[in-house]
Amino acid sequence: MKTVLANGTLVKCTPLSDDPYSEVFFGSIGGYGGLGVIVEVTLQLTDNLRLERMTRLMSLNEYEIFFRQHIRHNESVKLHNANVELLPHAISMWQRIPGKTGHWLRHHVIDPLFHYKANALVVTSQNYEITYTIYDLEPMTRLLRTYGLHEYFVPPANLKSFTVAMLQIFRNQLTTIGAQAEVGQWTRELIDLAMTKNGGTYYLPYQMHATREQFYKAYPRVNQWLELKKHLDPENIFRNMFWQKYGQNSMNEEKKVVQ
Repeated sequence: MKTVLANGTLVKCTPLSDDPYSEVFFGSIGGYGGLGVIVEVTLQLTDNLRLERMTRLMSLNEYEIFFRQHIRHNESVKLHNANVELLPHAISMWQRIPGKTGHWLRHHVIDPLFHYKANALVVTSQNYEITYTIYDLEPMTRLLRTYGLHEYFVPPANLKSFTVAMLQIFRNQLTTIGAQAEVGQWTRELIDLAMTKNGGTYYLPYQMHATREQFYKAYPRVNQWLELKKHLDPENIFRNMFWQKYGQNSMNEEKKVVQ
């Protein structure tokens, strides 16, 4: 991998232990843009295996034993996921049903309005379908309701207790300012549930809801990364909102930028 550092140096680095720049490699891919700019990557490809899907329905109580006996050390299993049905006994559930006129409206009304320019439709190439932005692909209802990815890791023995407790914390909310604040509150509760009560951890989401204490507890090597950044980027050239919040000297750095 080639990374451009704050002083303009182009560094070639690998994950190999005898590489003098191995810290730059790991610091770049795990540094949320705070260490440098990755400009080139060489990837080693692996075989594209043909997978056969097998499914099995079971209760949450059965899953831990099933996972230990059939999944955890089974080398023939290349991909495994389990979906938890939160309302298994619901008599009825509300869900979105695609409208019959949606496709027609998109291509004959919405697209012409959005791409109309200078009294003529904008000319597009045959690859137009792969040039949609995220905003184009998302329905307009995403302005009020969207999805946020959360990842929590707990030992198999704690999966049931974590899931049962999670159902008491997790909420489905809108995207208003007030709702986002509430999302931050129950996100911090979920992080505590995973780390403090179930011996697990969390993976950084795109929203900065975790406290500094939670962040440093989940990522104990962050101080090592900050020391590397201090050495390679003493002027804090590469900065963003993430490191302004979680960086060790974020307040001092912010004041320096203002001055």
